[in-house]
Amino acid sequence: MMEPEPKSFKREISANAQLNVPADFTATTATGIGFGETLWFNAWGDNYYQSLMGTPNLFTFELSQPGAIVNAGNLAVTEGNLILLGNPVINTGNLIASGGQIAIASIPGQNRVRISQPGHVLSLELEPLTDSSGQLLPITPLDLAALLTGSGEGMETGLAVQADGTVALSDSDSAIPTQGTTIVSGTLDVSADAPTTNHQSITIIGDQIGLFGADINASGMNGGGQVRIGGDVQGQGMIPNATHTFISHDSLIRADAGIAGDGGEVIVWADDTTIFYGNISARGGVNPGDGGFVEVSGKNNLAFSGVVNVGATNGVNGTLLLDPTNITIVATGANDNQLNPNVPNVGDPAGTIFASDGGAVDFTLSSAILENQIENLSFILDAGLRHIPLAALHDGNDFIIKRYSVGLMPSISLTDTRYQDITTLKVLAMGASEFTELDPTKLLKYFHARRTRGAKPLSVST
Repeated sequence: MMEPEPKSFKREISANAQLNVPADFTATTATGIGFGETLWFNAWGDNYYQSLMGTPNLFTFELSQPGAIVNAGNLAVTEGNLILLGNPVINTGNLIASGGQIAIASIPGQNRVRISQPGHVLSLELEPLTDSSGQLLPITPLDLAALLTGSGEGMETGLAVQADGTVALSDSDSAIPTQGTTIVSGTLDVSADAPTTNHQSITIIGDQIGLFGADINASGMNGGGQVRIGGDVQGQGMIPNATHTFISHDSLIRADAGIAGDGGEVIVWADDTTIFYGNISARGGVNPGDGGFVEVSGKNNLAFSGVVNVGATNGVNGTLLLDPTNITIVATGANDNQLNPNVPNVGDPAGTIFASDGGAVDFTLSSAILENQIENLSFILDAGLRHIPLAALHDGNDFIIKRYSVGLMPSISLTDTRYQDITTLKVLAMGASEFTELDPTKLLKYFHARRTRGAKPLSVST
């Protein structure tokens, strides 16, 4: 489906309809589709249809601002791949390609996208494109707000146009950027139930990527698949990198192995900032199989407050990589000067390394230089340890009070103040209201003697 001046898919597919095709399906706002390097189907001009044979693998976006794609319906391919290419691209519906591949990409204008073999992996060629005279043709596609209020008005897309003309998800007030943005809040499912299939993959590309309440599933019976959001491992590879990537707390990404095999690979990347609040699972199979590989990284900044599971029931646990930049402590480091004041930038405090200091460069620091950065030691001791003479502690070279400022703090205890219903508790209570066989005066004398001379057994009959 090719439409440089697109309409929302919801207009093409009614609320109760589904698209199910036994082949690849691509929806794009490209201005040209290439079959190899020389055969092209163009949005305007003459086309030689009889020569357009084979699998399309090139998509040109000649306009400075390509048209938007909004899918709020159910798109499924029973076999093959499912691809959405535009700018921006927003999916609030369901995309299903069991055992195949799903790719969603927001493409900057005046560029070409190549779907390369094998595996149909998206790569982006940053190449300016024009017509034969070197000029762009005068087509102006609808922007996102116009699309929703014009041809898309009255359709339930999960999006809302605000009073100021910006577009936001219906349950959010945050405006969606309209340039280079890819938003996923529905379902992307390439999970494979067939025992011979484990090459399923999902790729999400854009300058700014947001997952909001998204369900991303690339699991497989005999091995997890591949999910790439914003880039490939450590920002390398052929696909273009996002600048900012956001994963919400109610988003779930799965690349689990089912019966057997290893967990899959999940990459969440941004060249600038990644904010991750979601859940990722890349578990190994129930039968022998290792956990998968998960990377959640931001080249400059990373905010991570989510959950990742790369466990294995009958195998080796997988790997979680939170940032490709490493600081390694060795006997003699090559980057000890990084801890000096005003290095590398004027005003940098001593003993600090910021994300912008080295980019993707690894640092090695000497253990001794790190020890010299420590000036204060605080001991938090439980009741049984509070009598330890801290002044007598020795590190093998000298007393620690000669090298550090030492502080002692009492430990704390936490009390569970949550309400507990006591109506069902069982209590054994004993007592007497009358002492029929004991002189009350003798009882008083007994208690007086017990208080002054120590406790004695007391026997009372009723």
